[in-house]
Amino acid sequence: MQKSWLNRCMKTMDFVMAMLLAVMAVIVFLNVVLRYAFHSGIGGAEDISRFLFVWLSFIGAVAAMATHGHLGVDILVQKLPRSGRRIAGVVSHILMIVALFMLTYGSWKQMLINNDTMAMGAIAYPLSWNYAAGVFAGIGCLAFVLRGLLRVLRGDLQDIDFDANAEIVNEVQVASGSKGKELGGKGIVLQQREGASK
Repeated sequence: MQKSWLNRCMKTMDFVMAMLLAVMAVIVFLNVVLRYAFHSGIGGAEDISRFLFVWLSFIGAVAAMATHGHLGVDILVQKLPRSGRRIAGVVSHILMIVALFMLTYGSWKQMLINNDTMAMGAIAYPLSWNYAAGVFAGIGCLAFVLRGLLRVLRGDLQDIDFDANAEIVNEVQVASGSKGKELGGKGIVLQQREGASK
């Protein structure tokens, strides 16, 4: 059930990001062609591209959080025993929750403040629409961080491995049974990468 819910969320975000990127590319390309070939342009092209880029970035932040795609430094954590890694995972998740709460709260306050303030450009739209992206990203990332915190509290340390291939490693271990478990996560990832390169 959780897998299907996560897959639906990821597919939806991937589709929305692809559409936003496609619209941005088309608008910018047409504007460049019109500007240099016909000395004209699309009114508000920069405003639209800027607005779409803001939402593309924040949606991408949520998608990266869901797949552990954000940068993580695990030099110290990997040297700790299992209990130490679990404590470090709990602390890091709590710090992320605090930071994301601040992001969500601050974006929400700015959204309310700028609800009646219009963007100064060729296209006038409420500035609160930009800050709404921060609210979306904050809530979305909070959901995945809370999910990760619950997993760490249950003893599943996959969420503090800081490996973008963590989900792949887990699936390979399940598929390969005991042999996969004996190899360990890093060995499986290495084997996958070598197989892909061949």
